[in-house]
Amino acid sequence: MKYTNEIDRIKAIFKDAEVFEVDADYEIFHAKIDGVRLVFYPHKTSTGNKHLRVRNGTPKRKNEFLALATILNISMNIPVKNECRNVWWHGDNKEAIKESYPKYQSYWEAAEFFKKLNIAGGL
Repeated sequence: MKYTNEIDRIKAIFKDAEVFEVDADYEIFHAKIDGVRLVFYPHKTSTGNKHLRVRNGTPKRKNEFLALATILNISMNIPVKNECRNVWWHGDNKEAIKESYPKYQSYWEAAEFFKKLNIAGGL
Protein backbone atom coordinates (compact mmCIF):
# COMPACT_ATOMS: atom_id res chain seq x y z
CA MET A 1 0.00 0.00 0.00
CA LYS A 2 1.29 3.46 -0.88
CA TYR A 3 1.27 6.33 1.60
CA THR A 4 2.61 4.16 4.42
CA ASN A 5 3.98 7.19 6.31
CA GLU A 6 0.57 8.85 6.29
CA ILE A 7 -1.17 5.64 7.32
CA ASP A 8 1.29 5.13 10.17
CA ARG A 9 0.68 8.69 11.35
CA ILE A 10 -3.10 8.22 11.23
CA LYS A 11 -2.79 5.04 13.28
CA ALA A 12 -0.54 6.82 15.78
CA ILE A 13 -2.96 9.73 16.25
CA PHE A 14 -6.16 7.71 16.16
CA LYS A 15 -5.25 4.61 18.19
CA ASP A 16 -8.60 2.96 17.51
CA ALA A 17 -8.66 3.74 13.78
CA GLU A 18 -9.53 1.01 11.34
CA VAL A 19 -7.48 1.76 8.20
CA PHE A 20 -8.02 -0.27 5.05
CA GLU A 21 -7.30 -0.18 1.33
CA VAL A 22 -10.22 0.20 -1.03
CA ASP A 23 -10.69 -0.99 -4.58
CA ALA A 24 -12.23 2.18 -5.97
CA ASP A 25 -11.26 4.66 -8.62
CA TYR A 26 -9.53 7.75 -7.24
CA GLU A 27 -9.50 6.52 -3.64
CA ILE A 28 -6.46 5.13 -1.87
CA PHE A 29 -7.65 4.11 1.57
CA HIS A 30 -10.32 4.73 4.18
CA ALA A 31 -10.01 5.25 7.91
CA LYS A 32 -12.95 4.55 10.18
CA ILE A 33 -12.71 6.44 13.46
CA ASP A 34 -15.52 6.49 16.01
CA GLY A 35 -17.86 5.28 13.27
CA VAL A 36 -16.91 8.14 10.93
CA ARG A 37 -15.36 7.16 7.60
CA LEU A 38 -12.60 9.38 6.23
CA VAL A 39 -11.92 8.83 2.52
CA PHE A 40 -8.36 9.55 1.39
CA TYR A 41 -7.61 10.20 -2.24
CA PRO A 42 -4.70 11.49 -4.33
CA HIS A 43 -4.71 14.98 -5.80
CA LYS A 44 -2.45 16.45 -8.45
CA THR A 45 -2.19 20.24 -8.60
CA SER A 46 -1.91 22.28 -11.77
CA THR A 47 1.84 22.57 -11.11
CA GLY A 48 2.18 18.79 -11.03
CA ASN A 49 2.63 18.40 -7.27
CA LYS A 50 0.89 15.43 -5.69
CA HIS A 51 -0.59 15.22 -2.23
CA LEU A 52 -3.23 13.43 -0.22
CA ARG A 53 -6.70 14.83 0.48
CA VAL A 54 -9.54 13.65 2.67
CA ARG A 55 -13.31 13.87 2.34
CA ASN A 56 -16.30 12.79 4.38
CA GLY A 57 -17.52 9.24 3.89
CA THR A 58 -20.28 9.54 6.51
CA PRO A 59 -22.42 12.54 5.49
CA LYS A 60 -24.83 12.22 8.42
CA ARG A 61 -21.95 12.87 10.84
CA LYS A 62 -20.57 15.99 9.19
CA ASN A 63 -19.58 17.77 12.39
CA GLU A 64 -17.63 14.81 13.73
CA PHE A 65 -15.92 14.45 10.36
CA LEU A 66 -14.88 18.10 10.50
CA ALA A 67 -13.48 17.63 14.00
CA LEU A 68 -11.48 14.55 12.96
CA ALA A 69 -10.33 16.21 9.74
CA THR A 70 -9.23 19.28 11.70
CA ILE A 71 -7.14 17.03 13.92
CA LEU A 72 -5.53 15.55 10.80
CA ASN A 73 -4.93 18.98 9.35
CA ILE A 74 -3.14 20.09 12.53
CA SER A 75 -0.77 17.16 12.43
CA MET A 76 -0.33 16.44 8.73
CA ASN A 77 -1.56 19.45 6.74
CA ILE A 78 -3.91 17.27 4.71
CA PRO A 79 -6.40 19.44 2.79
CA VAL A 80 -9.99 18.66 3.70
CA LYS A 81 -12.62 18.42 0.99
CA ASN A 82 -16.08 19.37 2.23
CA GLU A 83 -19.03 20.22 0.03
CA CYS A 84 -16.85 20.82 -3.03
CA ARG A 85 -14.46 23.24 -1.38
CA ASN A 86 -11.31 23.00 0.67
CA VAL A 87 -11.71 23.76 4.34
CA TRP A 88 -8.86 25.17 6.38
CA TRP A 89 -9.21 25.75 10.10
CA HIS A 90 -7.40 28.55 11.90
CA GLY A 91 -7.46 30.13 15.35
CA ASP A 92 -10.87 30.36 16.97
CA ASN A 93 -12.51 27.82 14.67
CA LYS A 94 -10.03 25.16 15.72
CA GLU A 95 -10.56 25.89 19.42
CA ALA A 96 -14.36 25.92 19.06
CA ILE A 97 -14.28 22.54 17.33
CA LYS A 98 -11.91 21.19 19.98
CA GLU A 99 -14.23 22.32 22.80
CA SER A 100 -17.26 20.79 21.06
CA TYR A 101 -15.74 17.29 21.01
CA PRO A 102 -14.07 16.53 24.34
CA LYS A 103 -14.27 12.80 23.51
CA TYR A 104 -11.53 13.43 20.93
CA GLN A 105 -9.13 14.99 23.47
CA SER A 106 -6.57 12.18 23.17
CA TYR A 107 -6.56 12.64 19.38
CA TRP A 108 -5.93 16.39 19.75
CA GLU A 109 -3.05 15.71 22.12
CA ALA A 110 -1.48 13.19 19.73
CA ALA A 111 -1.87 15.59 16.78
CA GLU A 112 -0.22 18.42 18.71
CA PHE A 113 2.62 16.07 19.69
CA PHE A 114 3.29 15.11 16.07
CA LYS A 115 3.01 18.72 14.96
CA LYS A 116 5.76 19.64 17.46
CA LEU A 117 7.90 16.77 16.18
CA ASN A 118 7.48 18.01 12.61
CA ILE A 119 8.49 21.54 13.60
CA ALA A 120 11.52 20.21 15.48
CA GLY A 121 12.52 18.12 12.46
CA GLY A 122 11.85 14.84 14.21
CA LEU A 123 9.62 13.40 11.48
